[in-house]
Amino acid sequence: MAGFSGIVRVLYLLLSFYLVQGQFCDRSQNQCVPQALCKISRPILGSVQSEGCPPTEICCPQFLMTESKLPSNDVSLTCGQVNKDGLANTITNQKNLAKQGELPWMVALVDENNQYFGGGSLISPDVVLSGAYITENKTLDQIFVRAGEWSFKITTERYPHVQVGIRRIVRHPDFLRNTGANNVALLFLERPLELAPHIQTICMPPASRNFELSRCIVSGWGKEYARARRYMNVLKKIDVPVVRNPECQARMKLAHGDKFVLDESLICAGGELGKDSCFGDGGSPLVCPLKEDPERYEQAGIVNWGVGCGQKDTPGVYTSVAKLRGWIDQEIARNQMGNPPTDGGYNAKSPGSRSCFNYYKTSSTN
Repeated sequence: MAGFSGIVRVLYLLLSFYLVQGQFCDRSQNQCVPQALCKISRPILGSVQSEGCPPTEICCPQFLMTESKLPSNDVSLTCGQVNKDGLANTITNQKNLAKQGELPWMVALVDENNQYFGGGSLISPDVVLSGAYITENKTLDQIFVRAGEWSFKITTERYPHVQVGIRRIVRHPDFLRNTGANNVALLFLERPLELAPHIQTICMPPASRNFELSRCIVSGWGKEYARARRYMNVLKKIDVPVVRNPECQARMKLAHGDKFVLDESLICAGGELGKDSCFGDGGSPLVCPLKEDPERYEQAGIVNWGVGCGQKDTPGVYTSVAKLRGWIDQEIARNQMGNPPTDGGYNAKSPGSRSCFNYYKTSSTN
């Protein structure tokens, strides 16, 4: 009996081993496993192939025997909660790149052809905060919100993205293209998103919040640098310092002349060489850690415009969320699901003259 039980035990271990490993792939001894179980990242991000594996798995040279190190499926209802270790073993020590699921409030805006054109942040399960400029020439059926995305080239994330249409766009009526003032829009979703480990809301700051001299994070799928030919496949995560408005205005006068005035609805961040938002990041969030809880974040700004990308002593310009908090709260209350359209900018073009700046961080042609 002891011998028989020993054989059963061996067979059980072999079966467990097979279930974890799955099938061989890539004409080698590598194994097909869920991406979350792959211990070694591929050398080229954004190009992971299944190589003969099922659609939900990847060909992996070294895997974890159990899922004991994977995060829990428990969903936090606390806004601004970052997944600092990510939700899968995908990236380690990759400069300026987010881990999978690290910034769960980040959303991508895609058009009817599933082409990325800007970013946004989830501020409630059915409302996305973004920019007026990147949405002003698009209609309701030309904008889709993709939540829980990480890499546009990988389809084997442990937690798949969710894509939903929008039912209403509200743009700030006082948006001015020539200064970037009040460059903010609210996108009301067709249905509330179900919160998950990789889909969470960002905290909103009180109107009195001052972020000057804070080190914050800007994220997005825009260009890595100004001369890059295409947008990023993997979500960027770049830490930048918030710059005092008088200092930012002084620096901007060097580029735009002595008559330049930084509108009070704007803030600035950056100015460090090679660390900046860039073209294609328009509408994406700038988030800062809460002083009382550094593991949580609140949104300080929305990517607006700038002079190039990542130039030393030249910060980027962001829409101040705190300064526009009153308008945001008012429009959310007025446009809740079930309410009729209001005059607050519902799917309408925003007023304002033609821009004298061509530095809005939206176009891939810049």
